[in-house]
Amino acid sequence: MTSSGSRRSSRPRQTPSGRSRDGTSQEPGERASPPAPPRSLRVLARVPPMPLPNNRRATRPRPTVRLLAVLLILSSVLAAGPAQAREWLVLVVDRSNSIDDRELALQRGAYARVLRDPFMARALKDTMVAIVEFDTRSEIVVGWSTPADAADIYEHWSPIGPRGATAISRGMSDALELLEGKPGRRIIDISGDGRDNRDSLGLERLREQATGAGIEINGLVFGHQRENLEVYYAGKVANGFVMGVDSLDHFEDALRRKLTQEVLVSGLLP
Repeated sequence: MTSSGSRRSSRPRQTPSGRSRDGTSQEPGERASPPAPPRSLRVLARVPPMPLPNNRRATRPRPTVRLLAVLLILSSVLAAGPAQAREWLVLVVDRSNSIDDRELALQRGAYARVLRDPFMARALKDTMVAIVEFDTRSEIVVGWSTPADAADIYEHWSPIGPRGATAISRGMSDALELLEGKPGRRIIDISGDGRDNRDSLGLERLREQATGAGIEINGLVFGHQRENLEVYYAGKVANGFVMGVDSLDHFEDALRRKLTQEVLVSGLLP
């Protein structure tokens, strides 16, 4: 057993000047602070950067990522299609009670077939189409679409509720709203078998408004009063040209001639 006098103290010995042997100053009765860790331990404590999986460096996007990016760009371009149109065409169709179901079906079928016609599809490739039907009220039955899409939608459309009077002014008003702010050439095509019997003064004001805005209005009339209707449309409805047929049985041919004439005048044929 060793004596207490031979035990070594764990405290650092004090020098006469009050400094411990490690060189740090210490007041009497103050506990010594723990020594700093060796430099080698401090270096080892640093965490090295984690390598990429399989030690691969960051590379270019994978082909799948690039393909998705291309598809997103293409979809945005296609979505902007209407903004690139050079011509905007609103077809305004009479569905008043003077037109029976068979005649209305003939009109719709004629519009659908003409819009799908290969020649017209090529001629109208830069054209967006909308379709409005009117009686006492009017209704936008096809919003801005390509000619082919407009044909598909319109062919399967059926009006809701009974048909009323002949309010050409209502149909023209909706057409003007659709065309507001659109760039390029703007055309309203109105087809019908009678005069406006709801708001003739309003119709004349709308015609003047369209003319002042540079919007063309052309007409296609049909029925046993064709000659009188041609005069009426030329003076009260259209500011362009008017065509007429005696019967809806010839409506499709007349519609094709009418749209062809408009395209030839616009110079859009490739």
